[in-house]
Amino acid sequence: MTRTSLFGPLAFLCLILATASRADDHAATAPTSPQTPVTLAELEALVLATHPASTARHAGYAAALSLIDQAAAPPNPELEVEMEDVATEGPGNRLAETTYAIQLNQPFELGGKRRRRQHLAAMTAEEQRWENSIAEQDALAALREDFLAVLAAQERLAFLHAATDSARSARNCVAERVQAGKDAPQELSQAEMELARQELAVLRATSAVDRSRAALLAQLGPQANAFRNRPITGDLRALPPLPTMAELLARLPDSAAWQHAAQAERVAAAELASEDRAAMPDLTLSVGYSYERGSGEHLAKLGLSMPLPLFDRNRGNRIAALHGVARARAEATTTQLALQAELEQEWLSAKTAVAAATAIRDGLLPHAQRALTDASESHRLGRGSYLALLSVQQAWQELNSEYIDALAEVHQHLNGIKRLIGQLNTETSSPSFEDKRQ
Repeated sequence: MTRTSLFGPLAFLCLILATASRADDHAATAPTSPQTPVTLAELEALVLATHPASTARHAGYAAALSLIDQAAAPPNPELEVEMEDVATEGPGNRLAETTYAIQLNQPFELGGKRRRRQHLAAMTAEEQRWENSIAEQDALAALREDFLAVLAAQERLAFLHAATDSARSARNCVAERVQAGKDAPQELSQAEMELARQELAVLRATSAVDRSRAALLAQLGPQANAFRNRPITGDLRALPPLPTMAELLARLPDSAAWQHAAQAERVAAAELASEDRAAMPDLTLSVGYSYERGSGEHLAKLGLSMPLPLFDRNRGNRIAALHGVARARAEATTTQLALQAELEQEWLSAKTAVAAATAIRDGLLPHAQRALTDASESHRLGRGSYLALLSVQQAWQELNSEYIDALAEVHQHLNGIKRLIGQLNTETSSPSFEDKRQ
C-alpha cells in the first residue's frame, strides 16, 4: 500500500502565500518616488497629522478632556486618629488613663456643585476644541498661501522661458536681416540686450521658485526632506465658481471662529452657575469611635457639621462671574460682526479679482497674442521694425504677468473665504466632544 504525504504540497502552498504577503508588505511600505507630484491634499494631511504644532493642539485637548473626569470626582474622606492624656510623668501610671479615638469625616457637596463643575469642564474642553479648529484653519491657510506662491512662481518661470524663446527667435531673425543688409546693426544690439534681459528675468524667477518652495517646505516640520525633490503641481488657471454672499453668510455661523466666540459665552455662563452653587455650604458627616482605658468605656460618635454662611457668601465671585458673562457676550457679538465684515471684504475682493482674470483671459490675452503673431510675421517679412516688435512683445509679457497676478489674487481671496467659513479642510476637522468621549 502506497502512502501519499501532504507535507510537500502544503509546504509549497505556504511558501507561495508567504512570498505574496511579503510582496504586498513591500508594495505597501515602498517609498514614494521622488518624481511623484506633490498635491495640496497630501501636504494638508501631513501638516494636520505629524506637525509638532498639531501634536501640541491634540495634547491640549486631551488634557482638557481629562479635567472632566477630575471634575466628576467626589471629595476625599478625612481620617482622624487621636490619643489623649498620654503623659508619662507624675505619680501613678498615666498611660492607664489614655483615651484613644478614631474618626472618619466625609464631606458631601450640596446644590449640585459637582455636576456644575463637570459641566464647566466639559464646556471648557469644547472651547479648546474650537480653538484647535481655528488654529488648524490658520495653519492650512498659511500652507495654502505658500503653496499658491509656488504655483504662481512656477507659472511666471514657465512664461519667462517662453518669452526668452521668443526673444531668442527675434534676435536670430534680426541677425539674419542685419547680415543681409536689411536692418541696421543697432537693432541687433537692441535684440541682444532684450535677450539678455529675458535671461536675467529667468534667473530671478528660478530663484523665486526656489525661495517659495523653501518657505512651503518649512511648514512641513520633520517630514520636509521627503518632499524636497518632488515636483509641486496644481492648477492655478482654474477659476472655481464664487458663491453668493447670502450663501456664505448662511455658512458663517458654522465656522470655528464663530462657534468659538459663542462657546466662550457658554463657558462664562457655566462659570456663573458654578459660582451660584458655591454659595451653598457643604455638609460633613462624621463617624467615630473612642475608647477610654481608665474607665473601659467604648463610645461611638456620629455627627453632622456645616459652615454657617454669615460672612463669606461668595458674593464677590458671583458678581465677577456675572460681569464675565456680559463681557463674553459682548466679545462674541464683536467677533461675529468682525467676521461678517471680513467675509464681505474677501468676497468683494474675490469678485473683482475673478472679473479681472476673466477679462484678461477672454479679452486681452487673445488680442495680445494675435498682435504678437502679426508683429513677428511683419518683422520677418521686412514690413515692420524690430522696435515695433519689441513694443508688442513687452506689452504681451506685461499682460501675461498681470494675468498670473490676477489668478493668484483670485485663489488668495477664495482661500480667505474658506478660512473664514471653516471649510479649508472639513474632512480632517477635530471630532466633537461627544464623539471623543464615546
